[in-house]
Amino acid sequence: MVTPLRILLVEDAEDDGELILREVRRGGYDPVWKRVETEPELRAALTEAPWDLITCDWVMPRFNAPAALSVIRDHSVDAPIVIVSGEVGEEFAVKALKGGACDFVSKRRLARLVSVIERELRDASARRALLRAEEALRASQQRLQLAVEASNTGLWDWFPYSTTIYFSRQWKAQLGYEEHEVANDIEEWWSRLHPEDHARVLATATACLENQTGIWETEYRLRHKDGTYRWIASRATLLRDDTGEVCRILGAHFDVTKLKQTQEALRASEQRYRSIVETSHDLIWSVDAVGRITFVSAAVRRLGQQPEKFVGLPFSDFRSPEEATRQRRAFERLMAGETVLDYEVEVVTKDGTPALYSFNATPLLDNFGNVIGATGTAVDMTERKRVETELRASKARLEKYIDRVSDMIVTVDGSGRITSANPIACQLTGYASEELLGAPIWKFVAPEMRADIESQFRRILEGER
Repeated sequence: MVTPLRILLVEDAEDDGELILREVRRGGYDPVWKRVETEPELRAALTEAPWDLITCDWVMPRFNAPAALSVIRDHSVDAPIVIVSGEVGEEFAVKALKGGACDFVSKRRLARLVSVIERELRDASARRALLRAEEALRASQQRLQLAVEASNTGLWDWFPYSTTIYFSRQWKAQLGYEEHEVANDIEEWWSRLHPEDHARVLATATACLENQTGIWETEYRLRHKDGTYRWIASRATLLRDDTGEVCRILGAHFDVTKLKQTQEALRASEQRYRSIVETSHDLIWSVDAVGRITFVSAAVRRLGQQPEKFVGLPFSDFRSPEEATRQRRAFERLMAGETVLDYEVEVVTKDGTPALYSFNATPLLDNFGNVIGATGTAVDMTERKRVETELRASKARLEKYIDRVSDMIVTVDGSGRITSANPIACQLTGYASEELLGAPIWKFVAPEMRADIESQFRRILEGER
């Protein structure tokens, strides 16, 4: 099986070129070739297509090997170059090798050419593979560097039992320093560690080393250049030698100060919310999308129940049977995204006593706007409704009494306008009820008595009897 080979011959003698090609074919190659003998021809050939091999005569009438090697270098050609020429001195051979040639083969000993070609092709292939690997490594390192910079990750690399440690530029920048301002010494880290974190961090590191674990994770505070402390989350991988001893520790650290501040603000907010919920006289509750109770505040104890016993139960368990249809419709409105206000429901207490509650509820939404439940408040209206009923009954009794007495009775507002009048008042004045209502009381007082009545009215408004 023959091997294709693209070969460029820099050769002025056509016969010599044929001899070279014959040797190449005898070596098992199928050459695709071109012969050039001047600099312009060489430059044109180098731009036409890539070549696997270039052979070059040392001296030609209009060209020579050193000049050809210079042209080839200008074009950054990666193909191996073999000088195939008559006998030349050692000095010229060395010059050719320094100029970029790979080997020198005498035209009188062309039998050696194939072995040289085989070796140079192998070397070129290995060289290209190495270049690809190096390029891939550079690309990988660049991606890693970009990822580190984009994530603002600080890196460190420490060989234990040594004070020398590598801190990356991002590590130093997270603490407000330029790269030259922090030395690669472990004391730079230890001296900035918050005093309250010393013992804990040392304990976790010691435990990690002794327990043969491969990962060390912890959080601590480091002093920033501005004097404040920043929360750092650190994660490191421990590398061990053949004896099991830790020989290297590579780690990354992340500034989590804002996360800590957010967590603290959230914790304080949750504490405030819980305090409000737990001390509120109103019942605060939430249910899921099928009506199961997911939370209820301590105010439920007024119904004779403990909050924890409510969670997971259907809300319908605590309403009277008569409320079933109306409550289902209200829940359907909530699940459709509506807010329900001033919805009165009769619930059943632990001892079976009915209690009237006024509910305000709003849908609970997930991050995509889907309704996943509802939450709201409930106010015990039982006593208020009882008082309102008694007031209405009392008012009705009073109105009935006023209508039956034989005395004229009217009420007025702060400006002296009549707000109510009993039937006797209408009879005595001759006015219909609708004519009296809203009229000033002075209209029905004799002119000579009006000043005295107005004076008495003002004193009554001021609290006198």
